[in-house]
Formats: sequence, C-alpha cells, structure tokens
Amino acid sequence: MKKNLFKIITAILSIIFVILAITLITMKVINGKEKEDKDLLMSKITDELSFIDYNIIDAMNKLNNISVTRYKVYTKTINSGDDSSNSKSAGGNSNKGNPETSESGSGKQSSSEENSGDSSSSEKGQSSGDSSSSGSENKSSGGSSQNSPGNSNGNSEKETDLTLVNSLTETDEKEPDWDTITNIYENILSTSPTTQLDLKKAGIDNEHLENINIHLNGIAQSILNKDKNSCLVNLYNLYSNIPTYMEILSSDEYTTNLYSTKMEILNAYSLANSNKWMEITNSIKSATEKFEKIVSSAKNQKEKNNLDKIYAMIKNLESTVALNNKNIFYMQYKSVMQEISNL
Repeated sequence: MKKNLFKIITAILSIIFVILAITLITMKVINGKEKEDKDLLMSKITDELSFIDYNIIDAMNKLNNISVTRYKVYTKTINSGDDSSNSKSAGGNSNKGNPETSESGSGKQSSSEENSGDSSSSEKGQSSGDSSSSGSENKSSGGSSQNSPGNSNGNSEKETDLTLVNSLTETDEKEPDWDTITNIYENILSTSPTTQLDLKKAGIDNEHLENINIHLNGIAQSILNKDKNSCLVNLYNLYSNIPTYMEILSSDEYTTNLYSTKMEILNAYSLANSNKWMEITNSIKSATEKFEKIVSSAKNQKEKNNLDKIYAMIKNLESTVALNNKNIFYMQYKSVMQEISNL
C-alpha cells in the first residue's frame, strides 16, 4: 500500500515538474521572441528617424543654399609605359586599349567622388556634382599625366588628387531651389505613415504623433508660399520631435544627446534668418551643455580628442553670435554640422 502511494506521489510530482518545465521554456521562448521583435522594431525606428534627420537638415541647408561639402577626392589613371608604340597599336589612342584609363575622365571621376564632410550624404549615396570646374581641371591634369613623355612603359598606376570645392555660402542673394526642397519634403512625407505606425507600436502616444502631421502640413504650406523663414521654423519643429522620441524609447543616451545637440544648433540656425541673436545665444549654450555629456561618455582617448575638437567648434560658434553677422554665423554653423555629421 505504501509503495503504491509512493508511486502515485512520484508520478504526480513528475507531472508537475514536466508542466513547470514546459511553462518555463514556453515563457522563455515567448519573452525571447518579444525582445527580438522589440529590438527589430527599435532598429527600424532608429533608421527611420535617421532618414528624417538627414532630409530635414538637407532641406534646411538648401533654403540658404548651404552645402557642407568641402572637398572631393578624384582618382585618375596614369600610364607609365616606355614604349610609345603600345599607344599606336591601340589605334593611336592609349585610352582605347585601356578600359580603366578611358573611364578616368568625367564619368570615372563622378563615380569615384568621396565627400569628406557630409557623412550622411556618402552613406545614402548622394553625389554633390557641384564642381564642374574642379572636374575639368582634374580631367585636364589626368590627360597630361597619361601623355607625359616619361610615362610610357605600358604599366598604369593610380594617383589621387584632393580638389577643394568653393565653400562660400549664399544666403539672401539667391532664391532657394524650391523644386529640390519640395522633393525632399515628399521623401519625408512618403515615409511618414510607416514611421508613425512603428512609433505607435513602440509606445509613442497619439498626442506626440499628431505633431508630425501638424508640422508636415506647416512645411507644405511654407513651400507653396515660398516662405523661407516659415519653412525653416516648420522644418525645425518637425526635427524637434526626434530627441523626444529617442528619450522615450531608447536608453541610448549618446544618440539622444547627439540629436538634442543638433536640434539646438538647428534652432539657432533657423533663428539666424530673423536675426534673433539673443535667442540664438541661448540655443548654442544649450547645445554646448548637451554635447558636454557626449564628450564625457568618450570610450577612449582618440574618440575624446575628436569630440573635444567638435566641442571647441561649438564654443567658437557661440562666440560668433556676438558679431551679429548672419553670413559669418552660417559659415561657422556649416563647419560644426559637417563635423557632427561624421559621428
């Protein structure tokens, strides 16, 4: 009797143990799947916010005809053979017999351009294509190298030229390219429904999401009216949502502070169009405080040195405000945003 009771108890305990084990495993799988789905959603949102970040800054810069590109790298091919008959045997033109050399003109140059300052532009495959004089100059130097008397052994080698691009700004003297700005706006508008849906899934409330549509409508109205000042303000207002979303959704303080820094600098930039220098000073000071937190989070000395350099540039931008000169401020702004875009 005792043995039967023992067997029954053992069987019951075994069943309970199996049920508990299955429950724990199921919960672990479900939790793991939920975490994976959450991570994937957050990764998608991060990319979507980065897309908005890039396009808003691009549109705001274009409203004042500002480009952050400072130089381009061109690659050209040099023939270094010593037998000129090689060229003649190729039909009197060395370029015909060498596909790589034949592409070293303007077509090859445009495909091998690299922008130093606008990392976002390079990441998204944007080409600046704004220096025809530099291109023709480089093309010419490439041709002289290929036909140089000392270069005729049939071998080829590549040489890289660093060509500076005109970095002067044009502000009120030139009307913005409203067609290009409209295209950028349409890029943002086309992705907005998906971004809003993902933000809602992640936990952003409807009140915050409604701000997106309000600002998008404001931008559209400004573009239709060709009102530069209003467009700058509305673009900035749309951008100001990004740090808010990151603060709510992410524990990544570095990225949140970086967006907050850019937000304050963009606010100052939008205010410069109206010469509101006192408010500009406050925004740059706030940007400095935000960026100090980024500097303090540096993981190694090399990173700290780079962050210290940008911090010094922001401080220099702050001192520029005292000059009350919009064009000088824009030039300093451009340098700062160029460096920040590389982070």
